[in-house]
Amino acid sequence: MSYHNIITLEPGKRGGKPCIRGLRMTVYDVLDSLAAGMTMEQILEDFDYLTRDDILACLAYAADRERHQWGIKPIRNDDDLRAAFLRLEPIFQAQEGTPEADERDVLVTLIEAYEQKHYVISSADPIEAIKFRMEQQGLTPKDLEPFIGGSGRVSEVLNHKRPLSLRMIKRLHEGLHIPYESLLAGGGR
Repeated sequence: MSYHNIITLEPGKRGGKPCIRGLRMTVYDVLDSLAAGMTMEQILEDFDYLTRDDILACLAYAADRERHQWGIKPIRNDDDLRAAFLRLEPIFQAQEGTPEADERDVLVTLIEAYEQKHYVISSADPIEAIKFRMEQQGLTPKDLEPFIGGSGRVSEVLNHKRPLSLRMIKRLHEGLHIPYESLLAGGGR
């Protein structure tokens, strides 16, 4: 049974706990009643606004949470990384508030931490950042003159013969929206 249209998560309702159809009845209220020995019929009798599908959705939600809760483990090597990517692929577009979305968020965090530790990416060359922006926007060296100076200066900068000045960096950032981090990285070489 799919519980996604029955179980809702709203931050302002019942502390963000999973509720049934936006009501104030939580999944845990139903599970607690079942755990206390109540039958489905008794729950439906006590809470006449609930349906059989609501109770089944609570059980499906709980089973799904349990199934996904223990499937995540640390990423210690590239094989673990590949396995994490394989698991991430089918849940990447998961609807927010679902167990799959929670699992996706945790996997993304683990993957990012592993990659930052084991796959260090060096700072980009500021000139390459400028050339990349030129390519994106279909610009020519002549289009850079308002930001860098005359054609000779543009040529010197693009050929690594002249470093970017702070004034050039500011103009390139403001005019072409190239991030400061990219323009200041690597000292211009």
